[in-house]
Amino acid sequence: MNIQYHYDGEVYMDQKEFYKKLKSNYMVRLFFCKGKQFIYNGELQKVLENNAQVSDSNGWLYVQGETFSYYTLPQTLIDKDSELRKHWIQFLQEQDDERIDTDLDKKIKMVISVELSDATNNIKNKIYK
Repeated sequence: MNIQYHYDGEVYMDQKEFYKKLKSNYMVRLFFCKGKQFIYNGELQKVLENNAQVSDSNGWLYVQGETFSYYTLPQTLIDKDSELRKHWIQFLQEQDDERIDTDLDKKIKMVISVELSDATNNIKNKIYK
């Protein structure tokens, strides 16, 4: 039996690739936590939302600059600003992979539990109708 892992509109057949994608998104949200302030293009920025949805895509940042607010992809900021990229690399080096993997495992189990519970309730509702 092949297990499919669904995340962010994509289907993964390999558990390692699935975990890699989850871990990457988790790390970005930790780095760009809500309320985080940073300098980008010489201006102070503040993260208002770190997993905003734009069209059908999740994972966008909603950022308040000094003069306006905007949506952007986290990787765009990291790729275009060398100082922010240095902070990103330092952040990654300081992380405890074992703790992060444990946190992700807990979140995955919680999601699976909720989805199974919802599926069970849907089946019960159909039976009792």
